Amino acid sequence: MITAVTLRIWPCPNEKIYCSYAFETVELALEAIRGLIQAGARPAVVRLYDSAETAHHFPECKEAAGRAILILLFEGDGGIIAAEDRLAAEYAHKQGAVAAGSAPVERWLKTRFNIGISSQLFRQGAVVDTIEVSTSWTNAAPLYHAMQKAMLGVKGTVLASGHYSHVYPEGTALYLTLIGFPPGDKAEYYKRLWSAAMESCLALGGAISHHHGVGLHRGLWMAQEHGTTLEALRRIKSALDPQGIMNPGKLGLEEVEKWRK
Repeated sequence: MITAVTLRIWPCPNEKIYCSYAFETVELALEAIRGLIQAGARPAVVRLYDSAETAHHFPECKEAAGRAILILLFEGDGGIIAAEDRLAAEYAHKQGAVAAGSAPVERWLKTRFNIGISSQLFRQGAVVDTIEVSTSWTNAAPLYHAMQKAMLGVKGTVLASGHYSHVYPEGTALYLTLIGFPPGDKAEYYKRLWSAAMESCLALGGAISHHHGVGLHRGLWMAQEHGTTLEALRRIKSALDPQGIMNPGKLGLEEVEKWRK
């Protein structure tokens, strides 16, 4: 229950710089991003797309054909962002990247909320979803490959692509897009798909969520992720909400198994 909010207000940035780089692999791109962020740069936008999502979102970018594209947006004081832009170029070129200019960033800004293709796929009988998880830099690429392999191993899955959407000095958030045309019951397929995603994530020590939260479905794996510490959360919730009326069933705290049925 929120009773008051204090907001931090920032002035609008007076300058912006858009840039993008194409890498042979996500591993090379992740190393460039890690170096950039740990050096102290703070881009307003960092998005790294695997080759499948690059082809879908940036089909007109010749430099990125068959590669993973990184888009960066710096904003703020002109002197500071110019230095960040130079630093980004340095770390990208160390990993063999090709500069792809500002056009991919401009395209991203215009189209990032366009999800019309999902409606088309639903009408064709597809199951479409997104899953975001988080992990350390060391684990970022292995987790992507492991989760992709696990979900493509679920019969009916035709796409398991990904991009990295948020970055920190310690690690990153991996955002996966899934498309399937299951041969049988869609609800059962959906459960198998999520189980493959969550189990493969936990097997490599990833966190099962980032900014989307846990809610009902992810709650099935909260005990596996948190172990005995989940009981501490249950007790706090019970003390604050003895009637169980505040967002019941979320976070795997109450009767989560009924959601499995």
